Amino acid sequence: MKEAKNFDLKMLEQMSESDPPSLLRIYAEVYDSADASERNSLDYFYARALVSMNQLEQAEAKALDLLSNALDEANYQQISRANLILSRCYADSVDKSREKPYLDNAWEAARKAKDDTLIVSCMMLLGSFYQRQGDSSKALDFYARASRHIDPETDPLSQAKLKLAVGTIHYQAEEYNKAMPHLLVALESSIKARDLGLQLLIINNLSTLYSVMQRFRDAEDVLLKGLETAKSNKLMMHVIRFTFNLGTLFLRQKRFEEAQGYFLECSSLATSIGFADPQFVCDLNNNLAGCYRQLGNIGKAIELIDEAEATARNVLGPDKVKELEINKANLLLDTGQLKEGRELLRSIRKHFLTHKTLSQLTMVQAILAESYASEGKYDLALKYYRELDNTYKDYIGQVLSERSPGMEKPVDEIVPAMEQSQHNADTDRRITERIPDFVGVSRGFKRALEAGLLAAQHPNASVFITGESGTGKDVLANIIHRHSVRRAFPFVAVNVSAVTSGLLESEFFGHKKGAFTSAVNDHNGYFIQANRGTLFLDEIGDMPIELQAKLLRALENRRIIPVGAQKELNFDCRIISSTNREINDLMKRNLFRLDLLHRLNTIEIHIPPLRERPEDIEVLLEHYLVCIARETNRRVPKLDSSLIDTIKSFPFPGNVRELRNLIERLFIFNSEDKWDLRVLDTVIASPKSSDQAMSVLQPEDDRESIINALVESGGKQKDAARLLGMSESTLTRKIAKLRLQVYTRKGG
Repeated sequence: MKEAKNFDLKMLEQMSESDPPSLLRIYAEVYDSADASERNSLDYFYARALVSMNQLEQAEAKALDLLSNALDEANYQQISRANLILSRCYADSVDKSREKPYLDNAWEAARKAKDDTLIVSCMMLLGSFYQRQGDSSKALDFYARASRHIDPETDPLSQAKLKLAVGTIHYQAEEYNKAMPHLLVALESSIKARDLGLQLLIINNLSTLYSVMQRFRDAEDVLLKGLETAKSNKLMMHVIRFTFNLGTLFLRQKRFEEAQGYFLECSSLATSIGFADPQFVCDLNNNLAGCYRQLGNIGKAIELIDEAEATARNVLGPDKVKELEINKANLLLDTGQLKEGRELLRSIRKHFLTHKTLSQLTMVQAILAESYASEGKYDLALKYYRELDNTYKDYIGQVLSERSPGMEKPVDEIVPAMEQSQHNADTDRRITERIPDFVGVSRGFKRALEAGLLAAQHPNASVFITGESGTGKDVLANIIHRHSVRRAFPFVAVNVSAVTSGLLESEFFGHKKGAFTSAVNDHNGYFIQANRGTLFLDEIGDMPIELQAKLLRALENRRIIPVGAQKELNFDCRIISSTNREINDLMKRNLFRLDLLHRLNTIEIHIPPLRERPEDIEVLLEHYLVCIARETNRRVPKLDSSLIDTIKSFPFPGNVRELRNLIERLFIFNSEDKWDLRVLDTVIASPKSSDQAMSVLQPEDDRESIINALVESGGKQKDAARLLGMSESTLTRKIAKLRLQVYTRKGG
């Protein structure tokens, strides 16, 4: 059939998703020149294009025709294809129960047809189904099965789709550093497959990933290039996607007028080709409403939210409706309609409480709390702040308990089991390099580390770490930074209690030359130094109350004004803070602001004291033996069980820092290759009384001990604190109290 050569089935298959309007337009013309076998494929492509254009009733009718004919002919390939189309017709509908049976039928038929490509498609769509249900474990299982049927060299198209799907799972879990490699491989494979439509889809996803990683310039460059390519190839669906994402990008950057322009253009383009997908319409109107709100046209914003809500109520289900209602409540609060806005928020709160949608519930509770606080109704504000605290804890617990095997892997990799009977230097070196001074096996330790790794995947969430001195709060903060997408940028650690009160504002916000007598040069404050990275505020409980108000404003606006400057500076850094003090007690004494705490503790992590996790002592003991032996170029001594048991009985009021100090002293005073109980005589007066031993090791109120430590360390407070087994901030306070500044490097 000569005319059949006028089209390429593979090209038309790609077109059914990358350029569905064109496929629908030329379908009849191509169909007339095709043979019976080709017409089966064309009908399938036509139905796929209808789904892509959200013309679901027509797509369902076409798929049922395909299925009827295929059943008559026992054509399992076509049976599978028809069921795939039918499953997609119900993928985004309120009636979720109808999608899965069609997918199961499609998979069974694909296996009977022995069609590897269809088998892979079915497993990918099953993975996508479970992914949308929030079951990442099952989704990854189906993607893993699909990968066993894919040869990346001979089938780069399937490889690209698989990597895109897996990257999307990591993106949805906010594991952005894991999502990026998958998307890059997907892009490379799509180029090899010469599928321009898929390339543009992946580029769009990459731009979204750049955006959430705060790489706005990269996101904008990628989107503009993608838009240009889509326009030059007249791929209208992709033109719409890129235009929409450019609007979203500018909205995220608070460039509201530019965002509004792109959203209006996107709406016009969608209307011109008859694209009216409900999810798209809702998201477009929602984002446009956000632009109008920020530009002062609240009436238009409410009108658009109402339109989006009507669409969602008819098609998308209650969760989407509630998401839109949150935005409407904010608009009502903006216009002073406090009663109406709060009533709506309480209704939404009830829905999320009933369905245990904790991530959304926290948002509603925060809005309610801030609404009452702004009006001075602090009793009601406190009620919702307390609710918010409990919900955050439940949310973190829920996420940790529901982690899929793929999400738990980082903990298994970072904290491998340590054999107590041997010292493998290579293994210990890897552990030390990955997480210096933060090892353990106890439940409390693992929960703290898991929470830290979870926090790392949320690069904009503030983290609040509590725990006694010496538990490793600073180490955990560093871990969070190094495992986040911000790790390529600075980690700035600030001991708040060690900053001179007169210079606090200058140190945090910076200053201009000449702002005060000693300001001989411009100085970037901590926020600008940590830009795009992490700012760690250690001992935040010691921050003066007057600076807390300024810190709160900076965190709310993400802008600071250096001392002596007129112009505000934007900053972008994650805030991690820590304290060894009882924060609730500080708030009761009006020494710490409640509203600041709620800005700082999006994720709260507690590190238990060492006495509450004695099973960690032996693991830490072995860890420090290896570390200090390497530092001193000594062999790792063998430990007698009597020594281990005695050390495990110590209460360690100085926690992990004190344990390391003990091991370091043992190395200094003992050169033997085997240590038994007698070596303790060289560093403590009597090993028989753990309380007495620790009182010698941690002489917190002993003037002579502090003087000796300062002399031994050459006046370096950091080294002296390590010798004493206390935090540097604690030592600073004691030096001031006992008037021992003369022994420090500053000499008074």
